[in-house]
Amino acid sequence: LNSKEKLIDAIGDVQVVLINLSELLKLQTKKDVEFIKIDSINSINELAEKICNIGDMIIKNDYNEAQNLISESYKLLNGFSNSKNINSDYALKIAYDEIKDRKGFLTPEGNFVKSTDPRYEEILKKYKK
Repeated sequence: LNSKEKLIDAIGDVQVVLINLSELLKLQTKKDVEFIKIDSINSINELAEKICNIGDMIIKNDYNEAQNLISESYKLLNGFSNSKNINSDYALKIAYDEIKDRKGFLTPEGNFVKSTDPRYEEILKKYKK
């Protein structure tokens, strides 16, 4: 993959993570149309920090703050996409097309276990009791 393809892949993957977190937490977070302009590596670090903080808020059962962080992450991600002339909807479609046919299951903790994982049967038994 060239660098633009890698960026498209990464942007799509981050969106998938944010969507899955929203779904798992049953949050009403939507992908915001607006964006925050990203013009430096500090902004990318801010996005990474927000995504990490979502996990902290989930552990603390602070779903309102998790929802806020997810919305802010979308805004930063959209700003990054815009700054690189990448359509974030296109990036999401590419990511979806890559994963839509994967077989496996999602654990209650939010981990997707692929059917190709060598531990798949063992993990499946643990959760299907």
